[in-house]
Amino acid sequence: MSDLTAAYENAVNAGGRSGAQILSGRSIHWRYAGKARPTQRSDEPSLELALQPFDNESLVVSPNADDVPAVARILVHGSQATADTCDFSDADILVVLDDHREFTREEHIRTVRELRKLLQRIYAFDPLMHHGLMWLPASALDDYDEAFLPVETLRLSKVLFGPLSLQLSSRSSDAAISGPRLRLAAESLQEQLIRRQHLRGDYHLKNFISGILLLPSLFLASKSIFVYKRESFDLARSYFSTEGWNFVARAEEVRRQWLRPLDPWWKGAVATLGHPRSRTLLSDVLPSRLNIMRPAQQAALRALEKHADAFFRELEAALR
Repeated sequence: MSDLTAAYENAVNAGGRSGAQILSGRSIHWRYAGKARPTQRSDEPSLELALQPFDNESLVVSPNADDVPAVARILVHGSQATADTCDFSDADILVVLDDHREFTREEHIRTVRELRKLLQRIYAFDPLMHHGLMWLPASALDDYDEAFLPVETLRLSKVLFGPLSLQLSSRSSDAAISGPRLRLAAESLQEQLIRRQHLRGDYHLKNFISGILLLPSLFLASKSIFVYKRESFDLARSYFSTEGWNFVARAEEVRRQWLRPLDPWWKGAVATLGHPRSRTLLSDVLPSRLNIMRPAQQAALRALEKHADAFFRELEAALR
């Protein structure tokens, strides 16, 4: 993560001392001054993706250019972009920050404030969402690594803000990054199973199921195969036995049966007054149990747990 994207991650997603740091001497402007990067293309062939605008205003609205001067483009990717949604779906939004030139402190403050509004909208849509906005410096498109997001995912994305044409130069991904990332994800899921953390409520259950559903694409990435997440399931299945793959299949079943819990009005009020992430934190402290208590979901989870050991054994064997 670059200095600029790390600064925005902390100021927008994490909220850093309720945003005080972006208004103090430790502002993004101060941290990033003098670090703008000139455009520099890699030797790999350049790709130009023709994208479509995202027009679901019931989810998010495109910001005004004057309100996000430090942003090069904002893309909606995943199921919201491909209209393949269900009650389990959240909102995947990539913010490409303009690191080719410098901005004033006031421009960074305006940008952070507007992006927090965007974050508030997507948390209002799904208060159980664990991730915030995704970040990428514009310079990374000049030497793009598909370990971040497959090019096919970008090709299927929709434009919330910025030009409809996306040009990038893709390079070979470093397997030394994808392999450890997969192992860390697998270890985290195993730890959640041991601690029974996924049974604490819908917030933790959704995090657990989302992690399982990401494993096929992470597994393929460790083999330098980069595809859109929806296509990863059929491709990854061939590496596992029926018993092992049932772990993922049951997670897919939980996703299909998921019901989106209704959020009490006061959570929205708290999020409006405080940081947008307070809405998801309240979902953790005062969790919904709508899904965790449904008999159909409980049956799917029992089957999932039964096949967990087989899946993780086969995953480790496939990585050797």
